[in-house]
Amino acid sequence: MKTLEDGRTRIQQISDEIRKNVIDPSKKESQKIIEEGEQRKAELIVEGQREKERLIKEAHNQIAQDKNIFESALEQASKQSIESLKQQITHLFNSELQNMLSDSLSEPAIIASIIGALVKAIEKDGLDTDLVVVVAKSVNAEEVNKLLAKRVLQKLQKQSVEVGDISGGVKITVQGKNMSVSLTQDDIKKLLAEHLRKDFRKMIFTS
Repeated sequence: MKTLEDGRTRIQQISDEIRKNVIDPSKKESQKIIEEGEQRKAELIVEGQREKERLIKEAHNQIAQDKNIFESALEQASKQSIESLKQQITHLFNSELQNMLSDSLSEPAIIASIIGALVKAIEKDGLDTDLVVVVAKSVNAEEVNKLLAKRVLQKLQKQSVEVGDISGGVKITVQGKNMSVSLTQDDIKKLLAEHLRKDFRKMIFTS
């Protein structure tokens, strides 16, 4: 019986030693690992949340930057398109004006009317002298003479209009007075451009 009792005591001692030196330390180590794991897990969650917020903020900033670049490029393209359209309209206006004047100022009736009005204006200023009236080569001078009033023809130095190197319209020189009155195609175009374009530009180009 004593031997059996001694054996039990020995087994109990060994068990206590194993529990004390192996199991308990292992439990403590396991608990420590678990606690460290939980702590690390919490840290990773926090780090992950921060990284998520950083990426979201970075994405928002990039989107805002891309939007600004896009809007700036769109605005620039819009300005360039409008400017190009303005130039095209202005060019078309100039071209049409040039064609209109060229056609109109080749008509003998219109030229005769201009000459009559200019001679009348000169007479109002009290200038009684010979006049040299020059028309463009594109005008039929003979037809113009036929359409002019007799009193107007008598005012002309050669009782006839003369053909000269002007773009169109009429140029009148007052002999001996160092004075001339010019209403050529270029003069009329300039006058029309200065007056008509104000309204034209106001309607088309006001932004």
